[in-house]
Amino acid sequence: MIRRLALLTLLLAACDRPDFDPPSVVAGPRVLAIVADRPEVAPGDEVRVRAMIAGVDGRDVELRWSMCVDTGPVSASDLFGGGAFNTTGEEQYGGDFADPGCEEGARFTTPLAIEDGAAVVPGTCADPTEPWRCTEGLASIATGAPEAAPLLELGLPFVVNVDLWVDGEFELRAYKRVAITSRATPGTNPPRPRFAVGGVWLTSRGADDPFVCAPEGGERPVVAGVADVRLRPDPDDEAWRETFPVLTLDGTRITGEENAYYSWFADGGELDPEVTVAPARDAIWTTPEERGIHALWVVVRDGHLGQSACRVEVEVVDVVPPYGGIDRL
Repeated sequence: MIRRLALLTLLLAACDRPDFDPPSVVAGPRVLAIVADRPEVAPGDEVRVRAMIAGVDGRDVELRWSMCVDTGPVSASDLFGGGAFNTTGEEQYGGDFADPGCEEGARFTTPLAIEDGAAVVPGTCADPTEPWRCTEGLASIATGAPEAAPLLELGLPFVVNVDLWVDGEFELRAYKRVAITSRATPGTNPPRPRFAVGGVWLTSRGADDPFVCAPEGGERPVVAGVADVRLRPDPDDEAWRETFPVLTLDGTRITGEENAYYSWFADGGELDPEVTVAPARDAIWTTPEERGIHALWVVVRDGHLGQSACRVEVEVVDVVPPYGGIDRL
């Protein structure tokens, strides 16, 4: 029931967009995913975070990162799927109606440095002699708030923000929640995506860009004309789904179970449905009328802070050449 309600909330929120494009159509600058190298970490561990940006081809892009945490009381309802553990991923829609993330006056707010394209949340204090600088360290967040100690096993959430600037102007803010935990086995991300566009399988290899999915056979998928193309994630997602502790509304501790949620995006055409959930993983992409190279994106979420994502290019032509292409359905 919780998963169904979270998914329904996500889909209903899409109706509040100020334009008439469905959330799955990338018509301008968007932050489709924010991936932490570990969605749950031990106190003192470093976290690196990357954003998958769409709709900015050929434009000047700047990402400004910050993080914050509010170590005040966290209600059971916050921990049970809303508030602190809102894991439905509204940030994929780019900030039109998402949680604002680090609000004005939030505690432990600090900008983040960038290394090799990733924002770095340091695990320990940069300079213990400067109390403000000390708030950067995740160890100080976990130990500096005694009221948060009982939450460490469940996971003490903090927020990483990214502000997207395009051509020198602020475009939007997106956020990602990560958790500090004392559990011996913190949660992990889903593996890098593997999915098929029709009959062509693609894998995120992460050699140069972790958000690029490359065809396993080496040839770009090709579609003839306006076609209904099946998008199929690797069905082996049960192998990576994990369990985690959570509190019910009355404070009872239970074991939660992850699922596989797939959010689909394209720069044209239509996607039906826009979000799929295991075991009904597949979506249908009705390709756009415009010939040329089009982009598809998939974001995989586990329902408990973890996610992975990638992008692939598909060529729409008048006639599929005899040397390749894809099976439509």
